[in-house]
This record gives sequence, C-alpha cells and structure tokens, in this order.
Amino acid sequence: MQFFFLRSFVNNSTYKYENSRHIYECKLGLWEVNAPTKKQAKSEAIHYFQQYYSDCEYN
Repeated sequence: MQFFFLRSFVNNSTYKYENSRHIYECKLGLWEVNAPTKKQAKSEAIHYFQQYYSDCEYN
C-alpha cells in the first residue's frame, strides 16, 4: 500500500528548484509547498498530499 501511495504522490506532483527554494506542487492545483531544504519540502508535500488523498480528491 505504501508503494502505491508514494507512486501516486510522484505521479500527481511536480518538483522544481528555483531561487534557492525547493518547491513541490500538486498537478491539480490543490496545494503547493515552498521550503529551504528538499527534505522539508518533500515531507510537507507528502503531508498535504496524504490529506487530500484520504479525502478522495485524487480518485
């Protein structure tokens, strides 16, 4: 189940690095995370993704 969840996260988000910031964005426009480190950005992005995923926003 965790593999499927992480695969869904990768398929439904984009990552970019600009102006010394790490940015994850939802492809549906539901959330965006902007953080100074990639680890922090990914952690927060997965948290937001999990909230919307559990509410069936990605189904």
